[in-house]
Amino acid sequence: MQRRTAGLASLAAALALAVPFITQAQGRWPEKPVTIVVPFPAGGSTDMVARALAQEMGHQLGQSFVVDNRPGATGTLGAGMVKRAAPDGYTLLVSSLGAFVVTSHLLKGVAYDATQDFDGTAWQAAAAPARG
Repeated sequence: MQRRTAGLASLAAALALAVPFITQAQGRWPEKPVTIVVPFPAGGSTDMVARALAQEMGHQLGQSFVVDNRPGATGTLGAGMVKRAAPDGYTLLVSSLGAFVVTSHLLKGVAYDATQDFDGTAWQAAAAPARG
């Protein structure tokens, strides 16, 4: 169990650097709830990381972050949903490289170009205490 926890902590740290996070110069962000789309079923490792990030981001930023699982088509349904969302920073995607980049090159008719249609940004917890 300790090995799994360490593995999930490593995954969380890696994804924390890859989670889209947008700040706007026009005002304080977020001013309304933020949706984090996970293109996989609830309960998997990506979902668990997204929920931990949503909780921490909500705590630090004082706004709700809601995880929305959109599984299907090897992750392309959820990623396509985020691509079609308004580019205002209120719909974020937490995914794996396999579903996000590799699948878009292996399947025909994918609704997005992983290298052109998304902005990758990072969020880092400001001195978040370690939890045991």
